[in-house]
Amino acid sequence: MRIALVLPYLIAILTLATSVGAVLGWRYRYWSVFARIHQTILALFGIAFSWQLAILGFLIL
Repeated sequence: MRIALVLPYLIAILTLATSVGAVLGWRYRYWSVFARIHQTILALFGIAFSWQLAILGFLIL
C-alpha cells in the first residue's frame, strides 16, 4: 500500500519533466513538429491527470 501512495507524487514529477521537455523541445526545436506536438499533448494530459489527483486528495501540494 505504501508503494501505491507514492505513485501520485511520481506521476507529478514525471509530468513536470515532460512539461519541461515539451517547452525545451519547442524552444530549441529538438524534434520534428509531429514529435513536439505529441510531447505537448502528453504534457497536457499529465497536467490534467495531476490536477485530478490533487482535486481528489491523492496529491497534496
